[in-house]
Amino acid sequence: MADRQMSFGPFVLDRERQALLRDGQPVAIGHRGYLILEALLDANGGTVGKITLLERAWPGVVVEEANLTVQIGYLRKALGAEGETLIVTVPRAGYRLVRPSSAAAVFVSSPAVATIAVMPFADLSSPPEQEYFADGVVDELITALSRFKSFAVVSRTSTFAYKHRATDIRAAARELGVRYVLDGSVRRAGDRLRVTAQLLDSESGAHLWAEKFDGATEDIFAFQDAITESVVGLVEPTIRKAEIERARRKAPSSLAAYDLFLRAIPAMYRMGREDYTSAIAMLERAIEIEPSFALAVAFTAWAYEKRLSLASHPELQTDDVVRCLDLAERALASGGDDPMVLGICGWLVFQVGNEGAKGLSALRRSLSANPNNLIVLTVAGYANAQAGSLEEARSHFTRVLKIGPGAPDAFQCLTGLAMVEVVDDNSELAVALCEQSIATFNEWPFTYMTLAAAYAYLGRAEEARSAVERLLELIPGLTVPALLLGPTSRHTGRWPKIVEGLRRAGLPSG
Repeated sequence: MADRQMSFGPFVLDRERQALLRDGQPVAIGHRGYLILEALLDANGGTVGKITLLERAWPGVVVEEANLTVQIGYLRKALGAEGETLIVTVPRAGYRLVRPSSAAAVFVSSPAVATIAVMPFADLSSPPEQEYFADGVVDELITALSRFKSFAVVSRTSTFAYKHRATDIRAAARELGVRYVLDGSVRRAGDRLRVTAQLLDSESGAHLWAEKFDGATEDIFAFQDAITESVVGLVEPTIRKAEIERARRKAPSSLAAYDLFLRAIPAMYRMGREDYTSAIAMLERAIEIEPSFALAVAFTAWAYEKRLSLASHPELQTDDVVRCLDLAERALASGGDDPMVLGICGWLVFQVGNEGAKGLSALRRSLSANPNNLIVLTVAGYANAQAGSLEEARSHFTRVLKIGPGAPDAFQCLTGLAMVEVVDDNSELAVALCEQSIATFNEWPFTYMTLAAAYAYLGRAEEARSAVERLLELIPGLTVPALLLGPTSRHTGRWPKIVEGLRRAGLPSG
């Protein structure tokens, strides 16, 4: 039987009266608001899909999703100052209610530092065939801005969830939990380029800065530097020239190589084996054109590692391993002063090269130079977890989730935290974290590996077998020996407790 009263923060939901109370006094939320809030509370910190909420609040009636958006807005307003932090939007999935008493809620609290969201820039080219180029401008800005220690930049995938959506900027800022929003547009025609950018204070609604840049495509790097410097000047009270200089990336001399690099990035984010193969082809061509383009070299190596991690067993792509490590060392030799290059290659040296101390050292140096790089924080979390530094791993994963609450790629950090909890004998919490991860992305094999192990240690055999079945759908033919010998051993070989849990869960032994 459901609890008659459910508390969250300073509020109590009274089921018997179908009312929301604050300090014993009713809060006006309306009947549909009550039904939505009840559904969110019933999920106990989990994500509730939009369709489920629509069915709950409008039973037997077909309504548009906009009605739900409006009701969520009313609810947040009714909850007052806490509304924006209590009801969290999970882009492309639904909504969650953060209950302070929920074990998993601690991992999704609002960031303690000032945050900026760089929204997707509009492609205004005619015809509109330069979207990848506009996205590349945003990627570069996120990387540059993330180097400043006094504020944080939410992840690319958090903001790109709003791409092609008619969303009010201030509403998006509230959903993302950020103070500042940077957006703009790119128009490319031949070798001519126009970039516009503006910075908004989401709390006051004030436009703090706006600028238009016109020039040749070769000027794109100067535009990016100018935008970065202007934004930092407004957000950071004291600009340190050294930090500005560090934020300036060494620009490739070849626009053709840079163009190929930008085309490869979307394929990297789609996370499929064929996508990585496509990215590798473009990146290999880019570094053939410009061998000294260190970031492209590092990303090429990383694409090989990602393809290896998704490979079906039992084959081990020896050539890919050799190529990955060769490129990583090459990138470090020419661009090791770039924190992104240093972080990516540090991970590859650790994971693929099995050089733990060297890899961890590179990751620490990368984060020392740029403590807000979400990519490096994520891989550093996995590296430290595998090295047995569980608290450091927790710290890295939790920081990612605080900087980018609701990020679609947060599933990787939720799964990482779950792995840590299994190792630390907290399998109940591990299950909750895996469920959160799956609610965001349900096709990552490592989540089901962790979930199966956690269920096995809890003695929930049927659920463990179900998780194994899903794992085998994603990696057909996977066995324990193949897991230990194949490419994914580079993820699991340092996780003996996960492997033992998978044995107990019923993963085939041969």
